[in-house]
Amino acid sequence: MLNESNSIVLKKILYPLFFGLTWGMLTYTLDVYNADFFLILYSIIAVGTFLYSIWNIWHMLEKKVKLKVLTYISFFTVIFHGSTAVINFYFQGIIATVYGIYLLVLFWKMLTKKHSKNVANLA
Repeated sequence: MLNESNSIVLKKILYPLFFGLTWGMLTYTLDVYNADFFLILYSIIAVGTFLYSIWNIWHMLEKKVKLKVLTYISFFTVIFHGSTAVINFYFQGIIATVYGIYLLVLFWKMLTKKHSKNVANLA
């Protein structure tokens, strides 16, 4: 779907998207006590980079690919944060972090797999 060999796609869509998802997960899986300022700062940065990525997807991709990518991101974000939060609640934060990173790697592969018709070339 997304061409990971294109530097514009990497810098404006994929890196900010996965940075926001990763730091969003780390704000609740890392058990940091008495660091409310840093958690708020990390949360603002994570949400900001995630929204920056969504904004770039909205403006840079063609309509057919854009709807598919945004649908994948919506479902993945809900499942990713929901399941990671539940694992973090019932088990330790490190188990939830490893599980979350595993899901992020799978999602990266899903977003960047090659299709003959639906590859978004932006150069």
